Amino acid sequence: MEDLQVAGSSPGRYSWNRSKGLVFKTLLVVILLVWPILYQSGYAMRIMTTGGLWAIITVAVVIILGQAGQLSFGHSAFYGMGAYTAALLSMKLSVPTFPAMIVGALVPGVIALIVGRPVLKLRYFYLALATIGLGQIFLVLVTQFRTVTGSTTGLAPIPTLNIFGFDFNTNLRQYYLIWVVAVVVVLFVDRALKYRVGRALRGLATSEIASSTLGVRTANWKLLAFVTSAVICGLAGGLYAFVTMAVTPSSFTFTAAILPIVMMLIGGGSAWGAVIGAVLMTWVINGFTSVQEYSGIIYSVIMILLLIFLPAGLALQPGQRARLKAFVLREKLREPAQCLVAAEEDRPVGQCETSVGLPLAVSPDIGPETSTGESAATGQGSEASAGRRAMESAGGPLLEVEDLSVHFGGLKAVEKVSLQVGEGDIVALIGPNGAGKTTLFNAVTRLQKLSGGTVRFDGKDVTKTSPADTARLGMARTFQNLRIYVNMTVLENVMVGCHRHERSGLWAGGLGLPRQRREEKRSRER
Repeated sequence: MEDLQVAGSSPGRYSWNRSKGLVFKTLLVVILLVWPILYQSGYAMRIMTTGGLWAIITVAVVIILGQAGQLSFGHSAFYGMGAYTAALLSMKLSVPTFPAMIVGALVPGVIALIVGRPVLKLRYFYLALATIGLGQIFLVLVTQFRTVTGSTTGLAPIPTLNIFGFDFNTNLRQYYLIWVVAVVVVLFVDRALKYRVGRALRGLATSEIASSTLGVRTANWKLLAFVTSAVICGLAGGLYAFVTMAVTPSSFTFTAAILPIVMMLIGGGSAWGAVIGAVLMTWVINGFTSVQEYSGIIYSVIMILLLIFLPAGLALQPGQRARLKAFVLREKLREPAQCLVAAEEDRPVGQCETSVGLPLAVSPDIGPETSTGESAATGQGSEASAGRRAMESAGGPLLEVEDLSVHFGGLKAVEKVSLQVGEGDIVALIGPNGAGKTTLFNAVTRLQKLSGGTVRFDGKDVTKTSPADTARLGMARTFQNLRIYVNMTVLENVMVGCHRHERSGLWAGGLGLPRQRREEKRSRER
């Protein structure tokens, strides 16, 4: 048996990579702190302040696109919602500026929560079109409500931001305000993405099917990414309103949706890379002010070129390059719907590559004495043999399938199949091509909707249960064509299997709470 050599798997190499990453982050923060001292130019400081705003928005894009793999352009709308909400509250209702900014961050989050569930059912380009439409609807509303929003002329002057009696009314104060907020957001997001939250998002970016069969509730995690991204964009919008002291619809056009994606691509899809991409692109933008009228076209072309020729971006941080590559290749890795419906594992590869293994539920008491059950075959004979095997099993049937049917129109792929699998049994399902074996596996593990029948696992009816919730009960499955998370390390690939045993969420991960650290340690040791 040959030894498997995994690049970068040694503890020494891992520690060296972590040390280099820490040095890079520390150096970046130091540069941002001393920038106003080294370059005491009002123009340069304003550019860097704008770069900080873009950095915050780009971090939001990293969450929804760079990590979760959802091609959304809704950040420009959420950015504008935050700006207009903060401006209207402080100008029209005389709300103190700091609470107005907080509300400006929360309103886009609420909107994202409302529209997120139906919108995120769409995928890839359809999701992109839907979120582009969200941005256009926002611009239309802002333009049409003239008496409230000021239409195309916008709102001005917006009061100076005051936080606990301290006014941010100079370029220097605004610079440090923006960058302190940006660094705090980056630190929070970067830490959260290292652990359970990051593994869940990167998992669904690569393969939603594989993630759901490991207990990841993909719809909930996509919604969490969408809402979190919206809140961060809203926060950036509120800061923008108080820094510029004016908001107009022209600041939230489609260009504001493309530009953060370009910045994210340059930064390599990581939270710290977002800072680099934002600063670089902000200086590039200000260096070519003469072509601003063509900016939308230019940014779109740059985005397409980066996706094609440099999908991992310019950032060279360890472990980051594969994450964005996984997003670009995601459509190739995702299992086609037609394969899930009717593909058989023994079909020619050219016809359909979908292949799955037998659903497996393993008892912790399984040992050398575990008996091997009889083979189960599709058809009426399987019911009798399965029933006999269940009677012989000391623990009784763990998996029960009763009169299961799956029809595709007039095609009866599976027709009234019944079987029982006892705890500790090893069962094989055999049959010729087209017998319906894979369709039966898909139905049992809830990837395929049943036309009739019942599936019970450990005494619980899972007929209408989602794949993720079924996996959380203890029913796992394998894929013959392996679903490897190419955007994660070897250890992270294994740790996704611990997802259903973990409880830490975004706040626990981002803040590094003790219970989250203990949980992560247990999973790594396991």
